[in-house]
Amino acid sequence: MNLKIRRKLNPLTKLSVFGIILGSILALLGSFIGALWLAIISGLSIRYDGALFLIHPDLQIFGFLNLFIMSVSYTLIPRFKNKSLDRIDLAYLSIILVFIGNLFIIFSVTLAKDFLRALDGSLLIFLGDLIFAIIMLRTLGKPSGPLALAEPFMSLGIIDLILAAFGKVISEAPFGLTTFIYRNPGFLQFLLLGFPCMMIFGVMVRTVHFRIAHLRRNFVKMAFILLAITNALSFSSFLRGDLKFLSFSSLFFLLGSLIFLFSLDAFKRITRGPIIDRMSERDRMRYLYFSKVTLVASLWLILASIFGFFYSFFLEFGSLNSFFLRDSFIHALTVGFIASTIIAYGPILLPPILFNKTPYKGLSLIPLYLITLGNGWRIIGTMLQHFFSINFLPNAYSGAFVLASMILFLYMIHSLRS
Repeated sequence: MNLKIRRKLNPLTKLSVFGIILGSILALLGSFIGALWLAIISGLSIRYDGALFLIHPDLQIFGFLNLFIMSVSYTLIPRFKNKSLDRIDLAYLSIILVFIGNLFIIFSVTLAKDFLRALDGSLLIFLGDLIFAIIMLRTLGKPSGPLALAEPFMSLGIIDLILAAFGKVISEAPFGLTTFIYRNPGFLQFLLLGFPCMMIFGVMVRTVHFRIAHLRRNFVKMAFILLAITNALSFSSFLRGDLKFLSFSSLFFLLGSLIFLFSLDAFKRITRGPIIDRMSERDRMRYLYFSKVTLVASLWLILASIFGFFYSFFLEFGSLNSFFLRDSFIHALTVGFIASTIIAYGPILLPPILFNKTPYKGLSLIPLYLITLGNGWRIIGTMLQHFFSINFLPNAYSGAFVLASMILFLYMIHSLRS
């Protein structure tokens, strides 16, 4: 199937595949660095350059997630709006700028420190994101159609991306707000709860029929308002350094996430009965796979929002060392919710959109099980270290499960057949 598909790729599909490949390269590199860092803090004796670990969040957020969501959006949003993408050349330029910007950041801490600076890379990423935002916001236009409720989430996510990229630039300028922006809890929260989550929420609303679920429209609107307030408060916390904004932001995200999941009937899953019996083999296998993975992703979202709330609360009011809550919040959201959502949508949404094919043979839940095991292992191990002073050495190997999940997922996507 794959050889035939490659011969029939249209220009828009080539653009998306190009960006997804570049993003996947950065994801593998960033995940390897993250796994190495986890192994070291868990007790393994490994020689390393500490500066290397500073680029782990860059590669995962402004590298992989930035490029992956951009590349998929260039095909997905025009399809949603029944429009064409006029300036494919500018879309290519935006992807290339973001990728080269990440290379600059890598080189700034490894090879050419005097020639290339992280600021140069951040400027390129900001420019690429700005081009993407202009193209996509013009394509989205005003919300329209039966599932117009999805579009405000996407528009807000795109705006959040520009603000986050700009915030990174001003933090690294000579008059910068901080030496390492990811230490700023307001920025970290805005970065994670903004662009990636809002884009995912928009897609979840737009594809609600994939799960045979009822859309509660008034609750979607309520969730959007709460999540928009979440982003505004976290960005204000970043600019002003006020932890009160952070605490309220976390509270609104917790409430907004719960209402959002309720609005989609996220935990409804049919495994037997007349609806399943009437499905073709293809539709049944795709539904059972997708509904199982999105259910797990929804559980991770709830867990992440709880961790985020307690992290911001103890950061403002408590004397508790909040590192384990911070680490658990970050990875429950990114490796738990966001990565699981990609595992859910990747083999279901992308082949029909990109290749006009609906392959289903070869769907496997193993990548989901591995990433859930690795991430859960990490969080539990971190808690054991914090609460019981146990240097949980096996926790060092949990990152290997996440890497294995990524590799198997990429293999599964490539080997799916009709």
